[in-house]
Amino acid sequence: GRLLPRPLNVRIQIGNCPATAQLQKDNSAVALCQCDRHDTQSLLSFAIPHLLSSATSLELEDELLRDRIRDSHFHELVTGSADAPLSRLALSNCDLGGVKPWTLAQLAQFSELQELIFDGCVFSVSESQLIRGMAPSFGTLSRLEINDSHQVSVSSRLVV
Repeated sequence: GRLLPRPLNVRIQIGNCPATAQLQKDNSAVALCQCDRHDTQSLLSFAIPHLLSSATSLELEDELLRDRIRDSHFHELVTGSADAPLSRLALSNCDLGGVKPWTLAQLAQFSELQELIFDGCVFSVSESQLIRGMAPSFGTLSRLEINDSHQVSVSSRLVV
């Protein structure tokens, strides 16, 4: 059988139907929907572990800015990428208000994470809880950035 590439940089967009994927040697882009007509969770559970097995960078973006990202989908994404050697994780315009605190805390499982960026995100926890949840990553984390969040009075940037 034909092998799929194992990209270094993966970008996942939450968008309209249908789901699409563009795979290249070092870069891939996947667009997923959260509609009830498609089994997004199964797609995540099968595709994400393979796509992210060699990835050093993951970007998640909600391009619609319309619906909350489902806890089950976020959980599948984070657990499916647990073995990825991610050094950079960036979330843009993601409404994570429906994501449970313990699911968010799983972001700290990446043992090689150097950059964690939240840009325009909504959280189910306060900024201090979010940062405390990232404490296990502080050994490798050199950049933690929270921008354009209504829960944070000033953009926060921690550079070590």
